[in-house]
Amino acid sequence: MVAQWASYHHEKLDGAGYPFRISADAIPLGARILAVSDVFIALAEDRPYRSGYDKKDICLAELTRFLCFLSTNILFLTELVLCPP
Repeated sequence: MVAQWASYHHEKLDGAGYPFRISADAIPLGARILAVSDVFIALAEDRPYRSGYDKKDICLAELTRFLCFLSTNILFLTELVLCPP
């Protein structure tokens, strides 16, 4: 089951993701949760072009703002990341 979630965590709600191009209703909740986790890790880890953010400095509000900005093109549900109106 976890392998399936991992294979779907780059899918998008509109079906434009990869590798399967499935849309919202076909993306398992576990894959959506894994995608949120992936974003957190991407912010926390060092990258070649920037140092990772300190975990205590990764504010839920900033993560929420970032995910809401992307929410039209990625697979997050408002149940997972509460977007302000």
